[in-house]
Amino acid sequence: SPVEAHAAYAYAERLLQLVRPPAPDETVYQLYQDWSRVAFANRDAPRLKEIFSRMLEIGEQRLSPLLNGTALSGLAQAALFVSDLALSTQYCDRAAFYLEQAGDKYELMELSNRRGDCQILLNRYAEAEQFYHNTLALCAEDESPRLLEARAHAEFRLAATYHLTGWPRRTREMAHNCLKTSLKLRSAASAMDAHAMLIVSEYYLGRMDEALNHARQGMAIAESLHSERPSAILLLMQARVELASGWLDLGWQHAVRAEELGQQHNLSQVRNWAASHKGQTLRLLGQYAAASTHYQAGLAFSLLP
Repeated sequence: SPVEAHAAYAYAERLLQLVRPPAPDETVYQLYQDWSRVAFANRDAPRLKEIFSRMLEIGEQRLSPLLNGTALSGLAQAALFVSDLALSTQYCDRAAFYLEQAGDKYELMELSNRRGDCQILLNRYAEAEQFYHNTLALCAEDESPRLLEARAHAEFRLAATYHLTGWPRRTREMAHNCLKTSLKLRSAASAMDAHAMLIVSEYYLGRMDEALNHARQGMAIAESLHSERPSAILLLMQARVELASGWLDLGWQHAVRAEELGQQHNLSQVRNWAASHKGQTLRLLGQYAAASTHYQAGLAFSLLP
């Protein structure tokens, strides 16, 4: 569990502090990076902030460009999780100074990805696209697992950027690239992300059978990973394709399953989308009063944090 994992890493941290002579920067880096992955997977911004603040303290004591730069980049991610875009940008700018000195390609790629993520949230899609292309340029000839991980992130976010700016064919092409990278990396989570973008691209290209195929594949991965939020979102994406294909009953069933996951795990955005889907379905059936009730419920969920 996350609680047990954090306790184990905290114990490892205490042991590391007792090592004499002090452990090299690379060992310290690996401990905090591995620890941060647990917090990142759970979108635990306070824990992520705590981990990277500790890393920064050590980096400042050692005057280590690698530790300082990685910690500041991690703090930028923690700020992104709570949508503090101004603070995230400040951390990114500070991190760049150190990481350029350290020359660690993976951390430079992750920083570029975080800059892109920040630009997307600011609706600056051209700037975001440039940052993701910068990431891909950094690993053009290198297929080591760490760099493939950063590449998959950039390809997924580029696909999302193309989707947000109305380019379904570009979305599909980049999502296919992401899927190929995820297979090289053997990353189920990255493959799941790629299938999600392939659903929306095929949907907007009118290729409903292909969209449903990717929905089923993505859902199978999400269930194997026991990922509740992605499972719910993929169910709603599948429901949307089924609604557009005229399979209202199937779409309704999948929206209900997503809604149940939203209730069980307090996912207000999922409950909002599920209510909206039900409203659309009832509107198409001419049941306007019932549709209005679901739309109003969806609006109430949209106001929740």
